[in-house]
Amino acid sequence: MSSGFGTGATQNFYSSVAHALLDATAHRALPVWLCDDAVGATECASERNESACIKHTGELFPRPLPPDTAPATVAAIEEHFRFLGRLMATACRDGFIVPLPLSPDFLHLARGGSLSWAALPRAGATGDVASEYAAVAGRLMALDTALAAGRLSVVEHQRLVEEIADKPFRSRLSLREYLQATSCKFECPITGVPFGGADGSQRDVTVANLPEFVSKLAQYWLADGIAVQADGFRCGVQDVCTRADALLAPFAPAELRTLFCGTRSIE
Repeated sequence: MSSGFGTGATQNFYSSVAHALLDATAHRALPVWLCDDAVGATECASERNESACIKHTGELFPRPLPPDTAPATVAAIEEHFRFLGRLMATACRDGFIVPLPLSPDFLHLARGGSLSWAALPRAGATGDVASEYAAVAGRLMALDTALAAGRLSVVEHQRLVEEIADKPFRSRLSLREYLQATSCKFECPITGVPFGGADGSQRDVTVANLPEFVSKLAQYWLADGIAVQADGFRCGVQDVCTRADALLAPFAPAELRTLFCGTRSIE
């Protein structure tokens, strides 16, 4: 941590806290972010005699909480994000930044917004596949809408669906082949939470039900599973600013990120 006084020492304090909040050992004890495995970071840091930080994509987004999470863990997660909200608001009030690259999508949730499929986190832990699933699901739903509206015949609808299923999805595999090869089930690929009850872990994801799967995944990742974290952050801001909306509402998510976290490049 920093010592001394003055603006430089104070900013160094916030930078040190941001670094500590990404500590890999602490994250293993209480996982709070969607991130990559930290093994490589551990090896690199050990050479410099430093603690390892988690690997992430540059936009920190909360790891969704399973519905059966122990109350003590839920309380710890909520307090973690409440502290983060207080930290960001205090630094902002005093003219400093906390260089912790929060996702603008998370900040949008913290200010009371909602997210669409397009915001599914492109975290390394998911192999980017969730976002790719969402893109395909959107095309399939558009075909279903056209069929219902009479703009497509049943035969033409089926032909176009089959065309999507046979297109290359990853490497040389088609979408249909990829789903079969990976044995994708109706469950969260990170936490293993089954969608639609315990039977979800036994239900295969197919081309036909892919939109349903993406919808359930988005509801879990972008709403139900991170409500505690968003509320905790908002309450933390409110601890410092009596009216949290006065600080959060006037700014777009990207502007909030710059206000709280600074920019990622130096001009």
